[in-house]
Amino acid sequence: MHNSNIRHKILTIPGLYNSGPTHWQSLWERSFNRCERIELGDWDEPVKDDWVEKIAEAIDAEHEPVLVAAHSLGCHAFAHWFAAASSVARDRIAGALLVAARYAGRKLYRLAAAFVADADDRRGQR
Repeated sequence: MHNSNIRHKILTIPGLYNSGPTHWQSLWERSFNRCERIELGDWDEPVKDDWVEKIAEAIDAEHEPVLVAAHSLGCHAFAHWFAAASSVARDRIAGALLVAARYAGRKLYRLAAAFVADADDRRGQR
């Protein structure tokens, strides 16, 4: 992979439990000098509003449009940010890659419930 081909900075948004050293997001961060992780805080017991606020802060700190590469619960957090963001803030997103947004299993659902419930409630309201 060549850094010279990346026009926009890439902000990665990991999901529950973060992304380990061999995860594709971590590989991208090491491979591209214009790719960095948004540190969301508590990766093991996420709080939706905290994650959404960290995403807003990271995007607001950029001076030009960015690409977002979100994984798992990070997709839901990004969707919440996007749904609440102003059109000016949304225009700062050049594109988004949302990978593996679904959750299954009792423990994962308990941890992810706050992230997916609102999005499910809004489905069909647009």
